[in-house]
Parts: sequence; structure tokens; C-alpha cells
Amino acid sequence: MVADLRALERLPRQVSLDELRGNASLRKVKFLKNVRLIISPVTDVEYQEILRMAGIVATPGLPLP
Repeated sequence: MVADLRALERLPRQVSLDELRGNASLRKVKFLKNVRLIISPVTDVEYQEILRMAGIVATPGLPLP
């Protein structure tokens, strides 16, 4: 199977792999442990943390993208 994924828009700032690996909230993310993984699931909490690191902050009452 092949998945063709494309970004809808740019994040306010890029988050480096080192930053992701240094974040204690993301220690269980599979693609940070195995560099050969291209696609792996992330929890809602992990997704929100990655967005926060990239500069996207949730607005009360509005869900994150």
C-alpha cells in the first residue's frame, strides 16, 4: 500500500527531530524510536503537543486542526 500525504498549509515554525526527541511528552512516539517508520499513529495528546511546539495553540472552544 502507498499513502500519498500532502500538507494543507505550513506550520508557523519547523520543529526539528532533535526537539521532538527531547520532549518528554513524546517519548512513546514510534517514529522517533525507529527512523525507518514513515507513517505511525500518534495519540491526540501527542498531536496537540507537536502542534504546540510548532506554534499552533488551541483557542478555547475551537478544536485544533
